[in-house]
Amino acid sequence: MNTKNKLLTLLALALSAFSLQAQTLNLNYGFVSLRANGATNAEVIFPANTDAIFRLTSYDITNDTAGAIVKLQAGTYGATINATASSSATNCVVIGNSYIVANDTVVFQKADNTVFSATCHSTNGTTINLTGQLGTALAAGDKIYRMAILHTNLVSAATVRKDGICIFAAPLRQPMRLLTFGNTTITAINSASGYYDKAAPQ
Repeated sequence: MNTKNKLLTLLALALSAFSLQAQTLNLNYGFVSLRANGATNAEVIFPANTDAIFRLTSYDITNDTAGAIVKLQAGTYGATINATASSSATNCVVIGNSYIVANDTVVFQKADNTVFSATCHSTNGTTINLTGQLGTALAAGDKIYRMAILHTNLVSAATVRKDGICIFAAPLRQPMRLLTFGNTTITAINSASGYYDKAAPQ
């Protein structure tokens, strides 16, 4: 192989490696879609990304109830779980709590990005009491977010589709939640899509 061919081969390998690296990096950002079907309550949660903002760009929702709405919620505050808690626990302990109060919707996010929601019943210092069981075990280091930003859109007994450059957004390092509730199991979030936008350097 002559020198020119060797250089071309090395260049091709370098470009290939760069392409693979970029694809791997992009797994943390860009577009993602979720769905939730076949229940009276349909919920999807987009996890928080440690250095990105999530922007909702579309949703397609079916409901069977006159006056039904979709709730769009985003986090405003996050705290860290201080101790393990079993799935049957009705409370959790955090490392300091400045803002979570009774009746707040909260989202828990585990280290593997498993997310689920709950409702705060009351607080006692760093103990967050819930209206029911966790349903999923927590470990020290997991996160809890107060979902205090709330917008609602009308769905009624219909299928509603909405899209745009950004129809709703979560602040930096905060999750987003969509919830709709009806009377029968045809209630569904057929799709909800958006993208994680890497934040500008601080």
